[in-house]
Amino acid sequence: RNRVAATRCRAKTKVSVAKLEERDRAMSATRAELMGQVETLKQEVYTLKQELFKHVDCDCTDIRAYLKYTARRI
Repeated sequence: RNRVAATRCRAKTKVSVAKLEERDRAMSATRAELMGQVETLKQEVYTLKQELFKHVDCDCTDIRAYLKYTARRI
């Protein structure tokens, strides 16, 4: 009786471990994908800021306000 219960318990544990390992693989893949998206977005932000700085001499008040705000944060 105890042997059957122990076998059943070990089987449940193996199934549980397999599920956790699969979840770990899926979450690792998702994390890698999200980290790639973060890097892409950081590059896009950098590119957009570079475009903005090309317009330093423009008379646009919004651009001037942003540049003042950015300068204060440094």
